[in-house]
Amino acid sequence: MYGKLRTCTCRNRGVPETIFLSPSHYVTAVRLASIVWHSLNHVLDPKNILNFLLTVGKLKTTKRTGWVRKGVELPESISDHMYRMSIMSLLINDPSINRERCLKIAIVHDLAESTVGDITPHDPVTKEEKYRMEEEAMADVKKLLTGPTGEEIYDLWKEYEAGATPEAKFVKDFDKFEMILQAYEYETAQGKQLQEFFDSTKGVFKTEQVSQWAAHLQQMRGASVALRYDGTVTLSGGSTQGISQSPTPTTSMTSLLFSTFLFACGVFFSQALINRPSGIPTYAPTSTNFTGPAFIQWTLNQARGADGYITVGVQKGKYDVYTNGGALFQFYQQSNITLWLDDVVLTFRQRPTQFFVLLTYTNNISVRGLTIHFNPPETIQAFVNNITQINQNTYTVEATVCDGYNLDYVTGPKTWYVFNGKTLLPNNPFRRSFDLYIGGGAQFVTPSGRRFRISTTAAQMANNNVNVGDILATRGSGVSLYGVIYSKNASFIDVTITSSGGVAFYMEGGAGGHLLQRVKVTKNPDAPVPGDAIHVVGMQKGPTIIDSYFEGMGDDGVNLLNWFQPILKLNSSNSFTTTNPPNYWNTGDVVRLYNQQLQPLGFSQIVSMTLLPDKNTSIVLSSSHLNANYVTDRNHANANFLISNNTFYNHRARSILCKGSRGVISHNNFTLVTLGGIFIQPESGQFLEGDYATDLIIHDNYLEDIGASATGNYGGSISVNLNSATGFVPAAGAFMNISVLDNTIKGSWAYPIRVASTSNVVVSGNQLLAPFRSSYPLVTFQNNDLLVVQNNCVWGNVTGVTLSSPAVDGVQSNCTTPTTTRTQDITIPTSSPSSAIVHTIGAVGKVEMNWSTLLSVVLFTLTIY
Repeated sequence: MYGKLRTCTCRNRGVPETIFLSPSHYVTAVRLASIVWHSLNHVLDPKNILNFLLTVGKLKTTKRTGWVRKGVELPESISDHMYRMSIMSLLINDPSINRERCLKIAIVHDLAESTVGDITPHDPVTKEEKYRMEEEAMADVKKLLTGPTGEEIYDLWKEYEAGATPEAKFVKDFDKFEMILQAYEYETAQGKQLQEFFDSTKGVFKTEQVSQWAAHLQQMRGASVALRYDGTVTLSGGSTQGISQSPTPTTSMTSLLFSTFLFACGVFFSQALINRPSGIPTYAPTSTNFTGPAFIQWTLNQARGADGYITVGVQKGKYDVYTNGGALFQFYQQSNITLWLDDVVLTFRQRPTQFFVLLTYTNNISVRGLTIHFNPPETIQAFVNNITQINQNTYTVEATVCDGYNLDYVTGPKTWYVFNGKTLLPNNPFRRSFDLYIGGGAQFVTPSGRRFRISTTAAQMANNNVNVGDILATRGSGVSLYGVIYSKNASFIDVTITSSGGVAFYMEGGAGGHLLQRVKVTKNPDAPVPGDAIHVVGMQKGPTIIDSYFEGMGDDGVNLLNWFQPILKLNSSNSFTTTNPPNYWNTGDVVRLYNQQLQPLGFSQIVSMTLLPDKNTSIVLSSSHLNANYVTDRNHANANFLISNNTFYNHRARSILCKGSRGVISHNNFTLVTLGGIFIQPESGQFLEGDYATDLIIHDNYLEDIGASATGNYGGSISVNLNSATGFVPAAGAFMNISVLDNTIKGSWAYPIRVASTSNVVVSGNQLLAPFRSSYPLVTFQNNDLLVVQNNCVWGNVTGVTLSSPAVDGVQSNCTTPTTTRTQDITIPTSSPSSAIVHTIGAVGKVEMNWSTLLSVVLFTLTIY
């Protein structure tokens, strides 16, 4: 049962603290207890066992000294360190090594520190004295646990200290490697400079397998540090070390997948639906008109439990909401509150002027079970009665407003969304779009005003975009439902939203790390569509979005972004002036600099920010501004996000538009999306949404019928590229460390897979199934460096669509003849991919989650706040 993980609920309050499971706070004690009870013929004194386990428990709260001294926020405990080492024991691939013994050694090797503490080489304690102190502590354990149990624990510790057996050598390597792995995580997540920890491990690894792990970590760190420090790292002594802008090629898919697993040593599990706890204070509205401020005031007057949380509910039922323009729920600088709103249904009847639910500077606020219908008076739905072609370029569409909708908002310029029950037809002919902007507005054609006429263009009517019997609907106000601003660890679980004025969830700034689980955002038979489902801007830690359903978005499903901030004026060699930088920018943040075309130029850090009399801001950098035109803040790149096991259906634009870093997009289903499925894509021109993503894994997703509205050079299923207003393609290295693995794409328009401007990219195991509805190459690469392509297969290509551009052996039809080509074996211009590798693989449908694929979901994060 080694390595068995479970879902946990933190602090017995019924609210998951995070969906990244870090069970080290109990596994160490559990496994040590299993050793204790392993004696067949010796019965231990229960009192001694409890004393021993209480001593072991100190490992959970004793922080690792090195991280404390370096000022790391929320440093790991000794138990955290030992847990990931024990997981490493399960990854040993040498059959001559006793993995179980390695695991036992790993979980007892620092047991003495529960008594003597974490003594480092920088402490004024000699090696001999440290050994003496720890040996005495272990001797006490041996005495406490008499018989073979105590002997076993003591002998395991002695074996580790001697470092002579093959198993001890492996665990010694694990100890050093886990330390630099953790250092890498703190460097990337907190902007720390921890070079000294890497220096201390140079040349110390004795096993080939861990040496390979360390080499791969250094490759990743090379790119990651380049992202933060403009190619140099300032060491603790003040010197600098150059870092290559491009890592060396990945040696094998094994080492790549290893990295996707070890950066968490936790497993993602879906929480089962949980009903509200019994006995919690419950608010009873005085009528069917729900008053939010009264409920919040009542909530804040409730006593906190022993866990420090306010946990309350609302009487189950259906309520109307009239906010008079204000927020329904509003929390400011509040912490540790859980609202149980299961079986509570709120229908909004008034136009809002701000967020309905607003969390500002909050920590650990959870909303569970609420259903919101958005149906303010300006919302309109109408039934299409008649379509008339006036001439070659002009049509008129007549429609009748459905019962119950206000006629005052029919006229005037607006966007009408078109529905036939499924928005896009599930079979040919597909609609190319489902939104119509009518600049001339509508004209009434009957005295009652219920029937009106709009004028449309031939392009808007093409491909059966509008048909008699369709429903035309408008959005209400542009205000979003949920606003989460400069907050940390908000959670929304079992929440349903039908329609929204703007976006369903808008999240900006702060520590972030929010959880959205079993969320449903959709159109409604009685309400129009929302814009984006989830819009995430400039958080330090990105969201976790799991087990959710998003249908009929008026724009994107999930959009993770930062901003390309324009530079107004270059001052001295290392300072510039800009206007209105995002509020989350701070002194010490790492920035990336770009030219006018958004070609990355380099990196620096903010030394100071000064508000000028003209309200602009002067920013001084730690190094040259490189004559840049734009700048982004890399400390707020929505890092360590997870988007997994969700359904995206019938979106007007893209299902996932991602500019976040160090994240995973996995096991999602995408169907009938008009423009794009998974787009890793900053945008120039009008929107200036950044940044270039790094360290991403996109795997085991299923995408079908994606890109019907793709036009020109834009659209498709999976894209990693800059969306440039001028068509500019940056050089390799704009994106870094991107893996596109084991996805299934069926019936795509435009580019099924496109990757450009990336360094260290792997495209492997993807299945591309007919029909292929465009003439574009099925796999397209441009301006990539250190590219590996393997195990990709095309099925049913009866029309002879080009498999890949440029033509290399990296993509194969029907996958009957595997070949192998390494990066260095062929020469291709810099605008083309560098290599390809092909292996035989069969066509697959949707991949279900299992232990193997779950383990590869977790990436670059061991993050329980």
